[in-house]
Amino acid sequence: MAVEWKDFNTYAENTWCVGCGNYGIERSAKLALAELVNEGRAKREEIVVVTGIGCHGKVADYVNANSFYALHGRTIAPATGMKIANPELGV
Repeated sequence: MAVEWKDFNTYAENTWCVGCGNYGIERSAKLALAELVNEGRAKREEIVVVTGIGCHGKVADYVNANSFYALHGRTIAPATGMKIANPELGV
């Protein structure tokens, strides 16, 4: 069964301002994730979204996938650690 980008929606209330560019980034991320799953290049349960904190980081609340919040400018270290610990993850 094909995965649609809307399958990555959550029930979290979005708090971004009207017209914020984060909406486009969120939708693009969901489209990319759905494409990866549909092409067999990633399993949905093996995807981890790593974000910083702040408005843009809340994208993890709005994408139905495993996620991790890191401090400002520190997303690479935990993402690298996750990938080393479990090479099967799509980080």
